[in-house]
Parts: sequence; C-alpha cells; structure tokens
Amino acid sequence: MPIQIDASVRTIEGVHVTLALRDVAFGDLAVELISPSGTRSVLLNAFTNLPHERTSVREWTLTSYAFNDEAAQGEWKLRFVDVASRGNLEPAKFVSARLQVLGH
Repeated sequence: MPIQIDASVRTIEGVHVTLALRDVAFGDLAVELISPSGTRSVLLNAFTNLPHERTSVREWTLTSYAFNDEAAQGEWKLRFVDVASRGNLEPAKFVSARLQVLGH
C-alpha cells in the first residue's frame, strides 16, 4: 500500500504509523514499513504472544526509528502479512493508515 509524503520534515528522527484494522488477530499479523530510499523496518512480527482472537482496532500506533537521517519526501509503502489467512481463515481487513514523520 503506497503512501505519498510531501512533508515539511526534511530529515527523519522517527515515524509513527497509526492503523485501523478489522477482524485482526494481532499474533498472526506482520507489518513492515518501507521508506522512499528502500529502508525496511518491521513494525510488528507475526507469531508473537499477542492475542490470536479476532478483534478490530480504530487507532493502533506503531513507531520506528530505523529511518533516522533519511529524507521524508517520496512514496512510503506499508506491507501486511496475515499468516492466519491460511486454512480458509479470512485475512485481516485494512481500513486506514496515517503516517506521522518526526524530525527537522
């Protein structure tokens, strides 16, 4: 999922990604953020001890400092892997994402 950033922040110190998801089992979900320069940050690994019961969330914020000193402008990408989609289980449903770039 591409996110275009035209921010006043030129140099990144950190980023917050706020997600809204439906029917998600957090223990089965992996989330990765990819910067315009290609740096990848795993925001959430799958197969964690987070709950495997399906739920919905309106605002769930994940933070990364992996993009320190990179340029903020350009196309960012979010990548989701729902490992529970195997075995005829429905995958989590993406609702929205908001990217907040922190820096100067």
